[in-house]
Amino acid sequence: MAALKTIAGSLAVNLVGVSGVAVAGLFSMLFMARWMPAAEFGRFSLILLAFNAIAAFDGVRPVMVFLGAQDGNLGARVRAGGAVAIATGVTVGFATFLVARIILSEQLDPVESALLAIGLALYFPMSCFWGALDSQKETAFTGGMRSGAWICAYGASLAGAAVSVGLIWYLSIFCAMNVALLTAYAVRFYRRYATRNANGEPGLGATIVHAAWNTVLFNFGALVLASVDRLVLGWSAGSAQLGLYSAVYELTTKPAALLRVIAAIFYPEAARLQTDVQSLARYWLNGIRIGFSLVYSAVCVVVFFRAQFTELLLGERFASAADPFGLLALGFVLVMIGYFCGIALNALGDFESSRKAYSTAALAMLAAAWPMVTTWDMVGAAALYLAARTVDLAVLWITMRKLGQAFSISRAAVMAILFSATATFAWTGWAVPAIISLAALLVAIEAHTECQELLRRLRDRIK
Repeated sequence: MAALKTIAGSLAVNLVGVSGVAVAGLFSMLFMARWMPAAEFGRFSLILLAFNAIAAFDGVRPVMVFLGAQDGNLGARVRAGGAVAIATGVTVGFATFLVARIILSEQLDPVESALLAIGLALYFPMSCFWGALDSQKETAFTGGMRSGAWICAYGASLAGAAVSVGLIWYLSIFCAMNVALLTAYAVRFYRRYATRNANGEPGLGATIVHAAWNTVLFNFGALVLASVDRLVLGWSAGSAQLGLYSAVYELTTKPAALLRVIAAIFYPEAARLQTDVQSLARYWLNGIRIGFSLVYSAVCVVVFFRAQFTELLLGERFASAADPFGLLALGFVLVMIGYFCGIALNALGDFESSRKAYSTAALAMLAAAWPMVTTWDMVGAAALYLAARTVDLAVLWITMRKLGQAFSISRAAVMAILFSATATFAWTGWAVPAIISLAALLVAIEAHTECQELLRRLRDRIK
């Protein structure tokens, strides 16, 4: 019961925090775009992009959650992770300064380039303590602090725009944000957790580096899957088509913020079950079953009414983007599966399988992007995205094997047929067959879960 209260509290804090950051960001951007000269707002947007995109290089935090959830010398693991994080931060900071001076010299002067480099470099040691605290079920604190810091940063940026301050003000704000978070997380960690034992663990640094590198490559693969369709569409079809497509893309991908919150809360909990694979598998199966049932049911409604939703939410001029909206909505179902699989794989210390799968999918997407998008424009871009997201089904198969779950090809085929039939009926507007197919799919999923539970009980009795 206490664990459920902790999880519920963390979810509440993080959901409120993410919502607050989203509102503060939207509100700030609207007014800053009006108050600031176009060139200055463009430079501010570049800074904001850098501080948001730096997470793609963060491979240490998920590794620290995994290692910190284990029994043993937490202090030694944080010191080893901190050394890797500092080295990463120095490397990224130095590279950032060089890029800013060579490529962005017209946008950033030397002092501004240095502040940008320092601010980005500070992210990595901060993320090390962030992961260590999350491993000790401190997700409410870390999430609340991070959301509060971002809201304050947006507020300070808005205040600066109101009085027309220079770019160095905004850089100083984001640097101060990472300094404040690093200080808060480090103080919290050293006050609460014993770190007296200075003895290291053989090979710990190499383990962290290897796992972190796999995570970074996975992040880049995910970034390719999330951006190639738009990049190629803008290049081949022009800004008008890109604008129509980007609007529906944002509608269908913004809910992923909720998935990120769920993953941030449940990953540390799952990591604490890494030695009890049966319990981890049981909780994971229940979680993904509930998540899939809710998300796919909602997506089928979106697909059925895609034209009406598109015009209602975006206006009549976006009517041509209705079919891409439906395809992208179906892709969100697969994204949800990918997030749940990531929780289980990382909890087991497997940071490699997802990297391999996503890297392969990213290469395939790059190869198919030009012919699909140039042939079918927006629909081709959306179909490309949906096809690329089938990598999450491959990761689902890998996850089930890692968790020791039986994978029946015949049962999987039945579920695939029912999934496809439901999507097809919803797409063509056949309401009754769509409802029947969806009900049959949900029953099949429930029956599969019950079979897995019966097999587990039988194995336990035999043992």
